[in-house]
Amino acid sequence: MNSPEQPIKSQKEPTKNQKQPIKNQKQPNLSIVTTLTGVSNPVRVQTSPINHVVAANPSLTPSPIQFPRPKRTILQASVALLLWVSNPIYTQEAHSSEAPPEQHAHTFQETFFEALKHKSIQNYDRAIALFLECQQLEPSNSVISHELAKVYFWERHYPQAQEHALKAVQAEPEEYWYLDTLIAILEAAGTTLESLQHDMPYTHPKLQENLAKLYFKKKKYSEALNVLKPLSPSKCTRDLTAKIKDRLAQRKEASELATAVQKPQEENPIAQHQQQIEILLAQPDYDKLLPMAKEALETYPLQPYFYYAYGVSLQNTGNILQAIAVLEDGLEYLLEDNALANKIYNALAKAYTQTGNFSKANEYLNKIKPRL
Repeated sequence: MNSPEQPIKSQKEPTKNQKQPIKNQKQPNLSIVTTLTGVSNPVRVQTSPINHVVAANPSLTPSPIQFPRPKRTILQASVALLLWVSNPIYTQEAHSSEAPPEQHAHTFQETFFEALKHKSIQNYDRAIALFLECQQLEPSNSVISHELAKVYFWERHYPQAQEHALKAVQAEPEEYWYLDTLIAILEAAGTTLESLQHDMPYTHPKLQENLAKLYFKKKKYSEALNVLKPLSPSKCTRDLTAKIKDRLAQRKEASELATAVQKPQEENPIAQHQQQIEILLAQPDYDKLLPMAKEALETYPLQPYFYYAYGVSLQNTGNILQAIAVLEDGLEYLLEDNALANKIYNALAKAYTQTGNFSKANEYLNKIKPRL
């Protein structure tokens, strides 16, 4: 028997795996509002129910999502490096041990002038401390070494003074005053410059010239000549040698004059000239004195008294500038004759006053030594 015919379905039945469309159905809100407790102000936080499921089953915790890192461009890397290097903290750490040159120079200058101030008021201990600070800032500065040498010398600390004076000479052997200070220290300590020959540039030509000048200044004429002999000829050495020979000749002449004074006046022509000049100065008769003093000076050019007489006669006969030149030349030939020196200083002070040069006049007035 034929089975009855199945009614024809108007539409296809959905398959097993096909989801039925849900129409006009509102999607459920799967979030759960929970309250965080254990804090001072409870906070309501909206969470997902999935979090609760995961919390109950830790094995269901999803692995974290890995996001790709953004690649840095060369420009970004360069900017980052520049910002790091210019960071003030980095700069401070990298250069904390080095002061800027401007700050270094400012500190040195302030300390140096403060040291000079204390030296000028004879606060030598404080001056030494400040000069030593300057030396730490600039160890090779010869000026600081020289200042320390002088202050130690004034304090009679001769070993320290000699150490710093020698350091200054080693740095600048051509400097006259460095050598002058060193010799003064050595003389006070009872030693000689020759003992330091191996510790200094003793054969330096300029140092040798300065040494000869210092010996000449101290009237050690023979020692000065011995220093000049091995040096190459120059204007300085020739001039100094001529002056030294003049002084030696003057010494010899002065010695002969001292011997001649003991003889009768007629056998001593220098004494005769001097006696006649003194008479004319006492009158005074400058018109007669002028030719007599000039003749005496031309005959005996190493006698400082005749320079004085000729200079005074020129001054009182209207030749002021020529008088000044003659009188200043006479100072070169003085040999520890304070009385004659005072006469020349006084004549020069008057001559410069006549020319209106009061500064120079005061300079010579201050040189006049009081009589004992």
